[in-house]
Order: sequence, then structure tokens, then C-alpha cells
Amino acid sequence: YGWQQDAYLERETIALSKEWTQVVEGEYYIDHSSDEPGATIWVENNKLWIEGLLTDRTRLYPISSRDFFIESGLNMTLVNDEEDLPNVLDVEGEVQLIRKKRYEP
Repeated sequence: YGWQQDAYLERETIALSKEWTQVVEGEYYIDHSSDEPGATIWVENNKLWIEGLLTDRTRLYPISSRDFFIESGLNMTLVNDEEDLPNVLDVEGEVQLIRKKRYEP
């Protein structure tokens, strides 16, 4: 992938279905009172991108339908909320970002 920090790791990525990328896309906030998203995820040219307080605009690489990483080595997992819907972005097990506009199937 061209970065040095994780050059020794071989991380296989997967292609997400169009339906699942629509699940992943959205704005994730530190809490419900936050005005600025901690992260915004979107699709551009069939690739996932992320930008926000966590990182400048960068590619988001899926390694499973719920697990992702960025080039700096930061790992993220899409987890279910209290209603068992994928509305929480867990960052390294340290920070959980939530959607204000919830994903509803």
C-alpha cells in the first residue's frame, strides 16, 4: 500500500457490496451533543474514504464487512448499538463514535 508504518504487515482487503457500503457510509459523532462529526465515511470512485477529527481525508480499507484500517495504522470496527443496528464506529477500542442519523434497514 505504500506506507512505512505497517509495511511489514500484509493486510488483505476485501470489496464491500454496494448495499453494505451504504450501511457504512455516514457521519459519526463523539456524542449526541457534538456539532462536528468525529468521522465522515463516504464512497468515491468505488473506494471508501474517511475524514474528520480523527484524520484528514484518507482511504478507509475494509478487511471484513465490519473491520477497517487507514494508512496510518488506525483500526476501526463498525459495531451494533443497543438496538442491534450498526451505528457505532469503534476506534482502536478506545473511542466510540455514534451516528446521530441512525442507519435503519
